[in-house]
Amino acid sequence: CPPSEECAGTPADGIQTAVQNVTNAGILFVASAGNRGSSCDTIIYPPALYPESFTVGSYDSSNISNFSSRGPVMYNGSTRVGPDITAPGSNVRSATSDSASSYAAFNGTSMAGPHVAGVAALLWSARPELRGQISLTRQILQQTAVDTTSTQTCGGTPGSSIPNNTCGYGKVDALAAIATTLQGRITVNGTAATTATLTISAPTLQLNTSTGAYSTTLPSGMYLVTAQVAGFAPQTVNVNITSGSITSQNFAFATPIVAADVTIANFSFTPQNLTVNVGDSVTWRNTDPAAHTSTSDTNVWDSGALAMGADFSFTFPDAGVFPYHCDIHSGMMGTITVVRQLNQKIYLPLVVK
Repeated sequence: CPPSEECAGTPADGIQTAVQNVTNAGILFVASAGNRGSSCDTIIYPPALYPESFTVGSYDSSNISNFSSRGPVMYNGSTRVGPDITAPGSNVRSATSDSASSYAAFNGTSMAGPHVAGVAALLWSARPELRGQISLTRQILQQTAVDTTSTQTCGGTPGSSIPNNTCGYGKVDALAAIATTLQGRITVNGTAATTATLTISAPTLQLNTSTGAYSTTLPSGMYLVTAQVAGFAPQTVNVNITSGSITSQNFAFATPIVAADVTIANFSFTPQNLTVNVGDSVTWRNTDPAAHTSTSDTNVWDSGALAMGADFSFTFPDAGVFPYHCDIHSGMMGTITVVRQLNQKIYLPLVVK
C-alpha cells in the first residue's frame, strides 16, 4: 500500500492498528513483501512493514525471485529481519477476469502470500487446537521452513545465516508444518482412556481424546503438559519439544481419588449451592489450570490457594447458611447450607386384650 494509495506508512495512518486488532482477534495477517527487489531495504510499504504482519517473499523454481523485496525492515524506529518466509511467486498460474475459464501466469509476492495463508489454514485444519494461536503458528511456519541461504548481505546480516534478509527463514513447507512433534497415550489401569483432556501451556492449548491417543504440532521449546481423567488426580510433566522430531509422552492413571463434593472448573463452583448435614465434611477440588480458593464470607474457613488438582475439606459442626467465594477471583461464589437431621419417633397405639 504505497503513499499514492494514501498509506503513509506511519502509525498515524491507522492501518497498523487495524492489523493489530485482527491479530489480537486470533487471525494470522499474511502480507506480501513487495516487488521492489533485488536491492536491500526494499520492504518499505505497509502492511509488510508492521511487526504484526507475517511477511512473505517470492521464489521461483529454485531461487529467490529477482523482484522480491528484501529487508531489513525498518519501521517506527526499529529494525527487524524480513521477509519472514518465502513461497512460490514466479510464473504462478492464476484465474483471470477475462472469462469464467481463463487463466494466466503471473509474477509477484502477491502470488506468494496466498500460498502461506493456505498453509496456515491447512495447519489449523489439521490441528484445531492451534486456531487463533498466532505466535505458535508463526513459530511453526518459520521453524519448519526449508533453510534457504543467499549470497546477498543486507543490513549487515549475511545471506548464509538463517533467518536472512533475502529469504527470511526459508521456503514454506506445508508437510513439515503439520508434522507431529508431540504424541502419546493416556491409559486407565492399562486400558485406553475413553475420556481425557490434555492441557498444554504456555500459551494454553487443550486437546480432548476419546481413544486415549493424542498428537499435536508445537514449535521447539519447553512446555507444561497436564493430563486429566475424571476421578483421578491430574498428572503434570515438563516436555521438551524439538522441531523436526517427535517427542512421546504417555500418562498412566491407576488409583482413583475420592469424589469431590464441589468441583472448581471454568472459574465456577459446581454445584454452586450444596446442602449437607451437621457433622458432614465438604471437599472442594480445583480442576482449573488457574489457582482458586474456597473462602468463607464470615471467616469460618479458608482453603488458601488451591493449585490444579488440589483438594480442600472442611467439616461443619453447626447448622446454618454459609456463603463463600474465591479470594483470587471475586466473581466466583457459592453457598453451603447445613441442616440438622431430624430423628422422628413414631408411637404405636397400645392394645390391651
